[in-house]
Amino acid sequence: MDQTPSTHSDVHHTVRSVSLGTLWRILRYPFVLLSMALIPRVMGDAAYGRYAYFMSLFLILDMLTDFGIFQVLGRFVPEYAALGEGRKIRYLLHGTLTYGLLLACIPITGLMLVSAVHPIHNFPLRWVAILILLLLSARVEGTLYLFMYGLNQIARFSAKEIFRSAFVFFFVIGFYWFFGLDGAFWALLANELVLLIIAVSWMKDYINGPWTFARFADFKPYLIFGFQFYVPTFLFGLMQRSGNVFVKGLTQSSQQVAYFDIANQFLLLTATFLGLILTTILPALTALYVKNDMESIRRWQRTILTYCGVAAFLGINALGWMGRDIIRICLGPSFAPVMGNAMVVVLAIVPVLIAYAGINYSILEKRPGVYARAVALGIIIMAAGCLVLTPRYRALGASWATVLGYSAMAAVFCAKYRQQFAAVLGPFAVTLLVGVCLAPLWLFRPSICYSALLFVGTTVVYVAALSALKVLRWSDAMKIWKAFSGSKEVAAPQTPIAGT
Repeated sequence: MDQTPSTHSDVHHTVRSVSLGTLWRILRYPFVLLSMALIPRVMGDAAYGRYAYFMSLFLILDMLTDFGIFQVLGRFVPEYAALGEGRKIRYLLHGTLTYGLLLACIPITGLMLVSAVHPIHNFPLRWVAILILLLLSARVEGTLYLFMYGLNQIARFSAKEIFRSAFVFFFVIGFYWFFGLDGAFWALLANELVLLIIAVSWMKDYINGPWTFARFADFKPYLIFGFQFYVPTFLFGLMQRSGNVFVKGLTQSSQQVAYFDIANQFLLLTATFLGLILTTILPALTALYVKNDMESIRRWQRTILTYCGVAAFLGINALGWMGRDIIRICLGPSFAPVMGNAMVVVLAIVPVLIAYAGINYSILEKRPGVYARAVALGIIIMAAGCLVLTPRYRALGASWATVLGYSAMAAVFCAKYRQQFAAVLGPFAVTLLVGVCLAPLWLFRPSICYSALLFVGTTVVYVAALSALKVLRWSDAMKIWKAFSGSKEVAAPQTPIAGT
């Protein structure tokens, strides 16, 4: 397929963006994995379950303090910077901080009323106070880092996640060791305050000076713009984070929360990481969409989705062979039920990846309604599944409900974009089918040393089979390498449609 020089540049920029974004995210993973391995073991299943429940409440309430700030700052700050409108940039920052804090007062007020009228089970008022301080500090520091994103200060913006993961690990372990569970919650607040101090020091030129008050009538267009994207984003975040709340409310067991949370963390680490790679290519897909180059869009969606499918299987294969032993060694025997939950919930990786590809199409076509309907159905199915399955099957029921929710979400995108997906899902389906053929081997339970060897062996067989089926191509790998190394002469990948 012939491509114009500008298209070559778009492809080159795509791979560079994917590679750079992946590198930044990889740098935080050692701390994330250490937190997953050591924090539950230090706390034990009951205390960790209460900690995980607290974190879920914080993350859900924090999402309620948003109004699409990421989209507002990401859309308008670059425009005003290009036009040299420094006054408008400062106005936008001050406005998002003001209305973000005002919006934060709504869930905070609701939390205070609930705690006063009907206190949350095993959730004392001192934890409510910490949670309120967390929400306020997180809204300010979160807005400042998103402002850096709008200013195209990507290094500083990305550094936040590395700082956060490292500080959470060291602060939570240290504070819990000396002060117990209360100390762990104060550690979360200390993490937010440190991030806030760093953000203020970096953005002091925009914060210092007279405050620009943004009247509601003047700021209303920004609020409306942001809310269009906020609703589906909030629902998607709710799907990811509400499982702990369902398990706690329906079982009243902190241990069951712990078992579900650790399994769900594996899902989020794997699927969300790969999904972010899919969304990273969106700017270049937009450039291709403007040129009506639908074939290149299909090739990029097909190739990235296929390689994400391969990476997903490698993670699941590692879990199948070594997960049981790693959980026992790292977390302790009391966390053994995590394995059953993990083997169920990882099935959601497949629909999550399909959903991310569908989100790309909905954004390209400027149809946030498709995204909203897909996520709305997903959260409804997940909630219904939790209500039906969790009382009987406890954390395992919530794991199955999670899989059903993500599957419903993916089904909406597949139905809406069935023509596009017909040309995209072929090689991805092959990666799944080959993986399914190898999955029954996980029923064998050799020692951890043999399990590691069998993981390596099945991985080699898996990659070799996909190479023989021409799903994985050396030529595509070389094109990606050339693009990353700086070569401009890079064509779109040639990953074939299955059966061609």
